[in-house]
Amino acid sequence: MKQERKPMTARDYVQTLLTQIDASPTAFQAVETQVAYLKEHGFTELKREDRWELSPGDSRYIVVGDAAVLAFRVGKNQHAAFHIAGAHSDSPSYRLKANPDQVKEGMLQLNVEPYGGIIHRTWLDRPLSVAGRLILKKDGGLEKKNLVIDKDLLIIPSVAAHMDREVNDKGEIKPQKTMTPVYGLSSGDTEADFLSLVAEEAGVSRDAILEYDLYLYAREKGCLLGANEAFFSVGRIDDLAMAYAALTALAETEAGSAHQMVVINDNEEIGSGTLRGADSFLLRDVLRRITFALGGDEEDFLTTLAKSFLISCDQAHAVHPNYGEVADPTNRPRINEGPVIKMAANKSYNTDAESAARFRLLAEKAGVPVQTFHNHSDRRGGSTIGPITERWTTIPGVDVGNPMLSMHSVRELAGVEDHYSMLKILKVFFAK
Repeated sequence: MKQERKPMTARDYVQTLLTQIDASPTAFQAVETQVAYLKEHGFTELKREDRWELSPGDSRYIVVGDAAVLAFRVGKNQHAAFHIAGAHSDSPSYRLKANPDQVKEGMLQLNVEPYGGIIHRTWLDRPLSVAGRLILKKDGGLEKKNLVIDKDLLIIPSVAAHMDREVNDKGEIKPQKTMTPVYGLSSGDTEADFLSLVAEEAGVSRDAILEYDLYLYAREKGCLLGANEAFFSVGRIDDLAMAYAALTALAETEAGSAHQMVVINDNEEIGSGTLRGADSFLLRDVLRRITFALGGDEEDFLTTLAKSFLISCDQAHAVHPNYGEVADPTNRPRINEGPVIKMAANKSYNTDAESAARFRLLAEKAGVPVQTFHNHSDRRGGSTIGPITERWTTIPGVDVGNPMLSMHSVRELAGVEDHYSMLKILKVFFAK
């Protein structure tokens, strides 16, 4: 007798999420992991350079620049609306510069530059390594190869308190000086040639490496924590938690009348102004091509956009128990009390009253609570792909996220129940 599979719990989904994030030290590995997940659930690849032929019920995905992915399932009604959940694949880190080697005081170091709005001090004094992709020379052409150096390889040592008595008062960090990782000693036979080490790990010759996109990542694995394992802690929750929630919701929802889509852009943390980012024609072009591949014309495309809706899924700031004064007086999201609708008078979030109300109805149908976030009026907040995507597609939408602490730290903190709640809302959204 076949044993029935137990339904997944909130904790089960977060354990899966942690495994996915641990396998995704950079956006390149994130997309690699996401594509593997999509294939497991019956999605097949479309190439941007090919002509597209689509039919209702088709489950397809597109990879762009190895670090962005768009996945969709064609609806039963070919001219129905697009229901889109958007997120991003990148997170703050440090990128290796060209000619990365430098030697100081007999120690081998790497020259790196910050990517995104990093909390620098959180990267000090912990085991680090390098991941990303290599561009290789092969048979007169180019080959791309993702790489994760899976060993404790680097560290950024802080200066002793005895030598900087004001370290806890001023906390000054200069990235070029302070955030330079150490990976060895220059004495003996060891030479300052980090790319030779990279080549060895990649199983290629040093001369084969033409260029690279390599980033630092922290080696500690994600975990559940707290008295009742109410929290989870790992790097890159912003925004891989939302990306994986959206993909899970898409994979676990049957085809409906609307076209279901997840877009996971790259480069959100540095402004989105790239081919892989939201500040491009990428999404609009894909939506147009889907419409045309289903027999529609430009008028069908424009009317479809007018009927569509975007949920921009990024993380949200929970009120901090030690820094309550930086939160808005009346909008103070708490961990595990529900997903957050993010609002801003300056439209750094694309939420308006109507889109917020639509999300509230989805949450009500999913049976989960909703919170609200506004920036403290004396402080400048961040933004998301939401307003950018709305500008290029003219699709209205709402900015939402789950409440979290330590955003942009090397290790962030969020709530188990919130992740599950957002997943349930997105399933309702895709099922419409």
